[in-house]
Amino acid sequence: MPKNTPVPQFAKAQPVAAPAPQAVQAAAEAINGADSVTFLVGLGARHARTEVLQAAEHLAAPMVLSLKAKEGFDDDNPYEVGQSGLIGNPATALAFDSCDVLVLIGTDFPYPEFLPTGKIVVQLDVRGAHIGRRTPVDYPVVGDARLALDALLPLLDAKRDRDHLDAARKAYASWGSGQAHFTDPDYDKRRSGCCEARSTTAMN
Repeated sequence: MPKNTPVPQFAKAQPVAAPAPQAVQAAAEAINGADSVTFLVGLGARHARTEVLQAAEHLAAPMVLSLKAKEGFDDDNPYEVGQSGLIGNPATALAFDSCDVLVLIGTDFPYPEFLPTGKIVVQLDVRGAHIGRRTPVDYPVVGDARLALDALLPLLDAKRDRDHLDAARKAYASWGSGQAHFTDPDYDKRRSGCCEARSTTAMN
């Protein structure tokens, strides 16, 4: 660079966007009118982990994670029921099918065929163009996930009935136990594992 070249000034990050109060109010009323709520949480909510967990506790909501959300929500999370889509499990299907309201938080989930139909859908996303891309959305809330949940939480009535959450968590635990034997180093030596391995080899 030539001597005395000015140091370039780079643009700062976009300011954090707060959602419109009327959109938050409408979403809160829809959630309050439901008996059961399920969350689908994505990458755009990872910085709002505390707020997402608070909302899940308040609403007794099982939490389905996108692949990109696992790093932020997979550990020490009493509401998680795993992933949906191509690497999903039966617990996520139960959580989706048995909810009245599905709340998408910071996700542009790429497998709409795995999402439930006939549900009331609330979507929180800072990218307005992504709202409604995967499933019809009844209550769009455009804004940063943390700010949206901060605004939403004081308006939400607590869900005292935890049957919806407990059923999904029980199904998740049962599925996890059933998968655990695959991690056993001696699995292929046992009769069932040996037969399965031979079957796989034959198909290939």
